[in-house]
Order: sequence, then C-alpha cells, then structure tokens
Amino acid sequence: MDVEKLRRINMLSHELKKHGMADSSTDAYNQAQQMVQVIPKTNSAPQESVVIEAAPVAEPLAARQFQIEVDKIQKAFSEELDVIRNAMNQVIMEVNSLREDLSKAQAAQPPKQKEKQVELKTEVKVSHPRQGDWKPGDVDIQKMFYYGNKK
Repeated sequence: MDVEKLRRINMLSHELKKHGMADSSTDAYNQAQQMVQVIPKTNSAPQESVVIEAAPVAEPLAARQFQIEVDKIQKAFSEELDVIRNAMNQVIMEVNSLREDLSKAQAAQPPKQKEKQVELKTEVKVSHPRQGDWKPGDVDIQKMFYYGNKK
C-alpha cells in the first residue's frame, strides 16, 4: 500500500470510531480498509455519497444503522426547524397586527393644528435701588465701614 492510501484508511477509521459506527479500533480499521478499496482512485477527496454507496456492499447492517442515525438526525433537525419557523411566523403576525393598530390609531386622531405663539409684552422695568441698579457715586463708603473704636 502506498502512504496516501494508509493515511486515508487511518483518517477514515478514526472518523468511524469517533462517530460510533465501529465498536473497536480494529473494526474501524477493517471497515475503513474495505471502503477505501471499493472507492475508485480519484484526485479529489472521497465524497460522502461514494462512502454511503460503498458501505452497503461491505456490511449491510452497518449501513442500515448509519441510515437510521441519519434519519433520526434529519427528523430532529426538521422538527427544530419547524419550531423556529412557527415562532418566526408568530412574531411576524404580532408585528403586522401592531402596525395595523398603530395605523388605525393614527387615522382616528385628528391632525393637530399648530398653535400660534402669543408674543410676550415687553415691560420697561423701573429701576429701584434695592434691585442693584446702583452707581459708585450713590453710596458713601464712610457709611458702609466703621473705622472707630470697637468698644
């Protein structure tokens, strides 16, 4: 055997063991060896359809087991996909109903007219000394500070 064929057998036996299609390493090696001998030599990697067709020739029971497992996985996948589709359809229906309710509510409300703002009257303020309209000459500094004895 050449190196490429041995490498393919080892990889395939590892995959068979990993996916539970073979009970032991020797069983996986034997199955892989039979599959590699049945597969015609091509430049590309072996495709799944070729492997599935080669398996019934080698062991019909293993191929049937494999087909049952694939069917279980497909059924579970399709059920999960149906659940997701139903949930998405419900969400879409809710969004559409909310849009309809919103459009009905907007149609029922009369359009708001813009109110004109009333202009404010400007009043002239009368200056008052307590409000801070003072000038420096208005206040005598000597009345503000006491420089005498602190008795």
